[in-house]
Amino acid sequence: MIGLTRLTRLTRLIRLIRLACLTRHANRQEGIMARSLASFPLLTAAAVLLAAAGCDSDECSGADCDTKAPAGLVFEVVDAAPAAAPAGTLVAAPLQLRASLDGVGLQAADLEVTVERGGGEASVAVVPGAEEGLIALSWTLGAAPVLQRLRVALAADPSVAALVWQTVATPDPALQPSPFGDVDGWLAAANIKGSTEDLAFGVVAGSADIRLVIGVPGGLAAMATDGSIAHVPLTGDPIDHPLGVAFDSAGVLWVADSEGLAVRRVAVDGTVTTPFTTDGKQAFVGPNFVATMPGDRILVSDPCLGELIRFNTATSTTDAIHAFDLPTEGGPNGFAFDATGERLFVVTENTALLCNQTKTVKLDAPLASLYVIDFAKGGFGVHTPVEGATQMGLFGDGMAFDGEGNLFFVIDTQKDFALDESQIWVLPAEGGPPAKVLAVKDQLIANVAFGHGGFGPTLLYASLLSVEPFTPPESRGVVSVDLGLTGQALIPPMP
Repeated sequence: MIGLTRLTRLTRLIRLIRLACLTRHANRQEGIMARSLASFPLLTAAAVLLAAAGCDSDECSGADCDTKAPAGLVFEVVDAAPAAAPAGTLVAAPLQLRASLDGVGLQAADLEVTVERGGGEASVAVVPGAEEGLIALSWTLGAAPVLQRLRVALAADPSVAALVWQTVATPDPALQPSPFGDVDGWLAAANIKGSTEDLAFGVVAGSADIRLVIGVPGGLAAMATDGSIAHVPLTGDPIDHPLGVAFDSAGVLWVADSEGLAVRRVAVDGTVTTPFTTDGKQAFVGPNFVATMPGDRILVSDPCLGELIRFNTATSTTDAIHAFDLPTEGGPNGFAFDATGERLFVVTENTALLCNQTKTVKLDAPLASLYVIDFAKGGFGVHTPVEGATQMGLFGDGMAFDGEGNLFFVIDTQKDFALDESQIWVLPAEGGPPAKVLAVKDQLIANVAFGHGGFGPTLLYASLLSVEPFTPPESRGVVSVDLGLTGQALIPPMP
């Protein structure tokens, strides 16, 4: 429990900070002190940032905050976080600091520690036998190799002042996904041959709750939170081989049917219709991935045509096409908009084998690359390769953003004309080259999606392909891995 004298000082400190923020141009006393700042450059090392609460962002950011806080509050870094540490592990060296207010050392109970980025866990405790004011922090980094941020603040009012550590997690080579349900067993019992493909979360016919919907040969299946699985009851047009599935804001499910050479519309009651079979000029060759957009529009990729195609679902017309050069760039497969909706990220794949284009596309060319398209004006801008994310492998596939703006995407590599690894990479929100999150052998990851509700919002789910001779028939199914990060908001919003 905080003593009365210390509580009085903390209350006075809070009032002083709020007063300082209201009187920005008043004379201020010396602010928060940090004796070790010079040793820790921002981001590239174990960064130590100091921030005061209540100030407008343009008045109090980064080092400018050093002069915004009142005298008397001191954070002294004793042992800071390293510049980088393995993802998913406890930071080896104890993070230690001294904190005092008006010359009186603060105790662990006076401080609050939270993880701001990266999805890890942290706690604060007094170092046994240490002098007053020496406090140790226990910090376990999140599982993804992305920026990790830890914030230490006053427990009496966490918004008042903070000491922030940042470090970059390095990939954990041991990270592996776990099976979710027994999709292969269910399909085998129903005598269904072929592969699973895309996945999406939503409410479908036959269920009142959110389900994990996956494409299966001849239709759709819905998985519950316990991993149980059932067919989605459908009527109307057939669905042959659903490679891409996505819900729109009305709860309608859109399906890219590769063997049916069509884009199907699945109404809430399960009725299937076929609004699109061409790009507006020529027939589909291999519709693959689909995503919904505002304004009654959907976006579909056909890697065999080398096109991204935007459809207006209200008028059943094509309103934009964006082309890639198949021999040098590959065909577009998976894609995702960032949170602003102004940048579209697209991953490509080698189409020689998939689309029988061996006369124009080199069979083993590592064409899988990540591109970004400017959508700020509501249409396709030019596609630009993402630095450090070109020629990453043979095939690129699905992708998903987390809530922090990190982009997770799938790349498959080959060796001697055989599958080498199926990998999930992450493009950090803060910039820089992508980092490998995990890699699997004898499995082929197709698409990824973050969980929702009872499925676990920090779990990244992945559908698996069964494509002989690359992977055996029983390799189909769904796996998941806990990254500690929640996904970007779903479309449509889920209850």
